[in-house]
Amino acid sequence: MLPFLDTHTHILPKMDDGAKDQSESVSLIDEMLRQDVHTICLTPHYYAYREPVENFLSRREKSFQAICNDLDNRKISYKLGAEIYLCRELFNHNSFTELAYSETRMALIELPFRPIENHTIEMLERFSNQYNLRPVIAHINRYDLFKNKKLRKRFREMGCFFQLNLEVFSEGFLKKRRAISLLKNGEIDFLGSDCHNMRSRKPFISDPVNTLIESGFDNEIKSIYNRSLKTLKF
Repeated sequence: MLPFLDTHTHILPKMDDGAKDQSESVSLIDEMLRQDVHTICLTPHYYAYREPVENFLSRREKSFQAICNDLDNRKISYKLGAEIYLCRELFNHNSFTELAYSETRMALIELPFRPIENHTIEMLERFSNQYNLRPVIAHINRYDLFKNKKLRKRFREMGCFFQLNLEVFSEGFLKKRRAISLLKNGEIDFLGSDCHNMRSRKPFISDPVNTLIESGFDNEIKSIYNRSLKTLKF
């Protein structure tokens, strides 16, 4: 398989609805390696309406320390980050720099799961300007953005990047065709597995990537990989 950078994972133990403990985290890491993935981002969910940033960072550090030796021993490159849920409670905080992909101004953003309206766009724009962060829209394949070119253009004008979950390549012909179209047009900036556990949401990487390569999209995969490395400063 071509080199792959997984920009969206829930591997950190006991952080969210991802890995339930260190043992499952290690199983997820080893499954990544089995699929030839050696570069990952650790992006647990952050909900501002549930806890202050400081509490989240303390929990994340404790969780990371539990598996950092496992990552290092397996020679995996990694960055800490978070999947930040876009909500009004975000604006009660002073900074989200430490929730961005480490050493960057890029922040993975989860949009509310409802039709994207003006107030959502205004909130995203406010977040970007107020905290000087560039949004990376998580799993674009789950939102209106995926099939709305005009909406994607508006998000681009705000400086947003788009992350695609590889799950889309197992969700039917129409979604797969649309995802391939976005890849061909250079509209996808980051790829990810969004893996959570070893049961229902295992890492799903090598099969779709190899299928894309066999279908002649190896240059697109390479291009996304190289841009991701550069943008996220690996």
